[in-house]
Amino acid sequence: MYMINISRILVGEDVFDTYLQSSGDLLAMVDITFDAFLENTHVQNFVIRYDQELPLYRAAALKIYNDVNNYNQTQGFFSAIQCRIKSKNSLFFKMYSDLKENYSGEAKIPDVSIQSAYDDIKDVVGLRAACQYLSDIKSTSNKVFKNFLVKEQGYRYPHENLSKDPSQFQEKDYTNRHEEETGYRGFHLYLEIPTEIDIFGKSRRWPICEIQIRTELQHIWASRSHDLVYKPQEEVLPRNREDMKQIGHQIGAADYFLDRLKDDLMR
Repeated sequence: MYMINISRILVGEDVFDTYLQSSGDLLAMVDITFDAFLENTHVQNFVIRYDQELPLYRAAALKIYNDVNNYNQTQGFFSAIQCRIKSKNSLFFKMYSDLKENYSGEAKIPDVSIQSAYDDIKDVVGLRAACQYLSDIKSTSNKVFKNFLVKEQGYRYPHENLSKDPSQFQEKDYTNRHEEETGYRGFHLYLEIPTEIDIFGKSRRWPICEIQIRTELQHIWASRSHDLVYKPQEEVLPRNREDMKQIGHQIGAADYFLDRLKDDLMR
């Protein structure tokens, strides 16, 4: 079988347990720069929380990567597996962007909204796996994640935890989204990872992992487009977005025809 040898784990820079403390003026998003946002007293509470929780994220990322990679060694479902922890800069820039979009017209932001913006980031731990063909995505997802990890390895779905909103963790099937603006195709789901980490004598945590399964072509394109569009801290021009859209649709078309060739020639 043809395999792309890029299985690896990417761990961000520098883990979890400080709660929001109210001090100083409320945060205002009007004309605030990212550096100023990061230095704000209220935001610093969550920077501390991220640093405290990082060992937990690392343990969770290593566990799911090792479990999936070891299983894949015997089954050969995936040609590429990557696991990463969202870096501090990436996480807080996403938080900054979301708050700026939702509160740009307001002078002050309530503390609870800052906490929600942090808690709403569900991909601090992320695993990306690539299949050879588009038609493999759903069946492979069921075999590896729903059967092996959940039924055999003790992982669980976030919606089984009554303290979480199940609507935030719904599976997302993008394999047939031909009208999608970016042309991206893939299947996303969330799992809670059982870890042995116990932080500061607290009860054990079950960090959430966002899992993305896509084709090899989509895997490469998703990595490139993410670096080009979502990482830079400046506005992307409309023509750039249109270019990305056209590339994505071309890759989607290539996956479709590869699937059809496989069906016709490998029966």
